[in-house]
Amino acid sequence: MDQTPQPTCLPGRLICACCNAPILKNDPRVFRDPAWIHLRCDFRRQEEPPSRRLATTGPSRILIVENEAPARELLRQVAELGGHTADAVPHGAAALARFQAGVYHAVITDFLMPGITGLELAQIIRRLDPAVAIIMVSGSTLPVERVLEEYGIQFLSKPLDLTRLTEAISLGVDRTRAGRQKDAET
Repeated sequence: MDQTPQPTCLPGRLICACCNAPILKNDPRVFRDPAWIHLRCDFRRQEEPPSRRLATTGPSRILIVENEAPARELLRQVAELGGHTADAVPHGAAALARFQAGVYHAVITDFLMPGITGLELAQIIRRLDPAVAIIMVSGSTLPVERVLEEYGIQFLSKPLDLTRLTEAISLGVDRTRAGRQKDAET
């Protein structure tokens, strides 16, 4: 018997199959497959990261999440110039779909984005794959650097120093590979 929660339909709206809270159909914070579920609920339901995430060989892949197109393109170009394969998306919901469908060695995300914020995205990704490196970039003056470092998230402020960004990507990929190798051995 399938144990997947099923959404409750009410006239004009849906109810989360996990927490029974109302859901708007166009809400980017909603996971639609296999049921209408808030991302935070789906995050809690995840058991183990998929075994495919334990890959330690092959080309390194970087997921870039930036809502501003010029900055997104710059980040993609820097990653590719560093010898990495890069996928760039404009918001957190697209990032989660890509992340769940592929294997990434690092995620570079903007801190302030519409919909899912960079911190919310980082928390979900960390749950899905604890070994993946996360690099947060922001032009915000909020004092977030210490908080992010406590979660193992590297912070770079905008305007970006491209040398520091390149070093952060390389270090993040190396740490991810080492973490996955250690997980594969246990």
